[in-house]
Amino acid sequence: MTVDGAEEGTSMNRNRTVERSAGRRGRILMLRVFFVALLSLVIALTSAAAGRETGERSGLAAMPIEELMGVEVSTVLGASRYEQRISDAPASISIITSQDIKRYGYRTMADVLNSVPGLYVTYDRNYHYLGAGGFLRQGDYNTRMLLLVDGHRMNNNIYDTAAVGNDLILDIDLVDRVEVIRGPGSSLYGSNAFFGVINVITKGASHVNGLELSAEGGSSDANKQRATFGRAFGNGLEMVLSATRYHSRGQSLYYKEYDSPATNSGRSDGGDYEGYSSFFTNVKMAGLDVQAAYGSRTKGIPTGAWGTVFNDDRTKSIDAQGYIDVRYHRAFRDNQDLSVRVFYDYYRYDGKYLFDYPPLTINRDLAVGKWWGTEALYKTRIGDRHTVIAGLEYRDNLLQQQKNYDDSPYAVYLDDDRGSYSLGAYAQGEFTVTERILLNLGARYDHYKDFSGRLNPRAALIWNPLERTTVK
Repeated sequence: MTVDGAEEGTSMNRNRTVERSAGRRGRILMLRVFFVALLSLVIALTSAAAGRETGERSGLAAMPIEELMGVEVSTVLGASRYEQRISDAPASISIITSQDIKRYGYRTMADVLNSVPGLYVTYDRNYHYLGAGGFLRQGDYNTRMLLLVDGHRMNNNIYDTAAVGNDLILDIDLVDRVEVIRGPGSSLYGSNAFFGVINVITKGASHVNGLELSAEGGSSDANKQRATFGRAFGNGLEMVLSATRYHSRGQSLYYKEYDSPATNSGRSDGGDYEGYSSFFTNVKMAGLDVQAAYGSRTKGIPTGAWGTVFNDDRTKSIDAQGYIDVRYHRAFRDNQDLSVRVFYDYYRYDGKYLFDYPPLTINRDLAVGKWWGTEALYKTRIGDRHTVIAGLEYRDNLLQQQKNYDDSPYAVYLDDDRGSYSLGAYAQGEFTVTERILLNLGARYDHYKDFSGRLNPRAALIWNPLERTTVK
């Protein structure tokens, strides 16, 4: 990765104290506003739920078994932040299931996304880059696509990268399905959701139901091992626990631009290596969902990129990312749902690049990000025809650090240490105009520390002229 916007270190040091003091005051004020609003929302919902009769049965519970057997289940979560039929979602959607992943032999998320119409993936022997609708800007680290794992935002707080290769924190064998929601989704998710949203749904305990041991082997000495345990216990506790390890020495590559005796006749031998390890766990009980994951990947860069020494395995990038997400969900009998989550994330990137100035020198490119946040989402149905959601979201970027320097002789080119925050509020309604026409209206407002707020509206009209035809 490269570093954008280097600033003078002395200027940063003079301004850092003032910025942090102002940032703390701003964050404290925004947190007070958020928690007051959240508390008011919880109190209002609890009072409303207590005042209603609890003897009413839901629509599915009231249906006879003959009708239940005829219900076709085809739903999506990511388009509107709640489960709905694909035909009713205000977007064009593709779903890739675990059966599809197994059938076609996809081994990374990049493989999965490359199969989706309208998306394409490029690879520079270091990272995978995702394009949509013919757009793939050079130097864009997938920042215009929002990547979610069970609703948890995976774009980091330094580069806003959505990792879709082996640097993705999740083993592809743990994926139940992938929802690709095309088109802008900023009215619900804020930044990153410009070209679309990728929502990865993980497998639950019922999908595993015991101990799974997996081993794979391939060319270039590639080998992978995975151990997964999943169980649904009688007391309502559900658990998934998984660990994965992978290593490959990579391919021997030829580059005609380096075809000379001084550069091994254009052959890069051993510089394409890659290794990663990952850990994932998900525990559910009585509406509480605790999820944690961590992954680290090391990738050799065999291309002589940015003028580095060709055919030397000391040029490499190391990425690590982890998070813990605690979510509580409660569904009321009168078609109301409340979901509250708190999360903490960590990201680290360490690039090591060998240059011959001379002398031979390792350049270090570092980035460290730490952030936490919270979110509250409320959904209700108005009668049998309309669905309304509203939510609040706060994210505090505790650390956004970048540094670039040479090891020996020591020289610093960038040393930037800062923090920021954002607060978002959104609402969306799905209104049944007629039996064949749905109207979807929504908007989201985001306030950021470093610049003024942004409003993102959305409107969609969904028409079902025939039983198997939908126009959006």
